[in-house]
Amino acid sequence: MTVYDAAPFVEPVGSGSLTHNALDTIHQGVNQYGYNMSMPLYLTSPGTHFVNGNIGIGTSNTGDNRLAVNGTISAKKVKVTATGWPDYVFEQDYSLMRPEDLADYIRQNKHLPDVPSADSIHRTGQDVGEMNKILMKKVEELTLYMLQQQQQLIQQSAKIAALEKKLESGKNNTVFLLLPAIPRWRSSFALYNPQPLLLPVRPRCSS
Repeated sequence: MTVYDAAPFVEPVGSGSLTHNALDTIHQGVNQYGYNMSMPLYLTSPGTHFVNGNIGIGTSNTGDNRLAVNGTISAKKVKVTATGWPDYVFEQDYSLMRPEDLADYIRQNKHLPDVPSADSIHRTGQDVGEMNKILMKKVEELTLYMLQQQQQLIQQSAKIAALEKKLESGKNNTVFLLLPAIPRWRSSFALYNPQPLLLPVRPRCSS
């Protein structure tokens, strides 16, 4: 790697070594021989510190990563640059999966569409920026499902209110028939003490 404003370092030269003072320009010896030190490295200049290469913290295996850390990273804020934010879910021509098709997909795959499986995350890890886009897409789709359900509830409430109104109207139009007392041995309507019988008759409600 190339280092600016580094602490003094020792460059091996043949069977001996050469000590360099702090650098304020690029020194190719760092790239060629590397830099090992047992003390903390402090970069105190107010400018930008440039490293031309990969950095490994707690690991020497950086792979294709510019920064590889074998441990926990603590930060007050992490900013991930991403494109293709899924606001397209709210476009009129967006095709939202039918709930029954979504249920079939979940039964077969054990995870949501577009979301990586647990096995995939275990093998390759996850891209934080890409995962945030997927999660936002699922939140927006869930919002659409909730709005559709709310619309269905409103329509069902209107139908129930109309049916209740018809039933209430039918109650108000009930006709009562007054039958004379009939001896018990001549009709099943008879009472032990024969009294006039009042029978309600409701007319049919027109559809």
